[in-house]
Amino acid sequence: MTTKKTPIAKAMESAPKSTEVAYGIDFAPLGAAVAKAREDAAIALGGSYGAQREYAKALNAAFGEFAWYEVGHKDFNMDDANHVALKKEKDAFMAALKKINHSNPSAAYKQIRDYARAEATGNGQAQNDAGNATRTARPLDSRVPEELIKLYRAIKSAEKASDPVKHAGVAIGEILEKQFKRDLAQIIA
Repeated sequence: MTTKKTPIAKAMESAPKSTEVAYGIDFAPLGAAVAKAREDAAIALGGSYGAQREYAKALNAAFGEFAWYEVGHKDFNMDDANHVALKKEKDAFMAALKKINHSNPSAAYKQIRDYARAEATGNGQAQNDAGNATRTARPLDSRVPEELIKLYRAIKSAEKASDPVKHAGVAIGEILEKQFKRDLAQIIA
């Protein structure tokens, strides 16, 4: 099955043999904008995710209608120009991450794919492979008591706890009982 040739696939077919190289990998067919976005994303992995989202957008623009973010690591069809271009770009991204000693380049690449999928589908929120949002804000009315219950249980089950931690456990118990109407006997049971 052959996909419609995108501008990137056409560029791959007609790319000159001598091209620019970053970290030993040919990236000219995708262009300088994608290469810069890749480098920015690799650098940004230590902090902000803005550059990662920009990299995802740049890849979406470069690949056009080809849904590159749906191609898993075992799904490359090296007879398809889009897949060849994607494989080269992925290798360049991974090499950039390895150069900065990133601990998990595969997870970083998956995050870029998730951002690209969200951008392409208009969701605006990254999704996991099952199509579920990876982040949803829980309402504070349910989150606060859930988190307090976790802390309360941890403090009560601790074999050794300092006096300030013990006092915090008592205060958390009072908040759970008075403010959230929770039965402490049921929490510990």
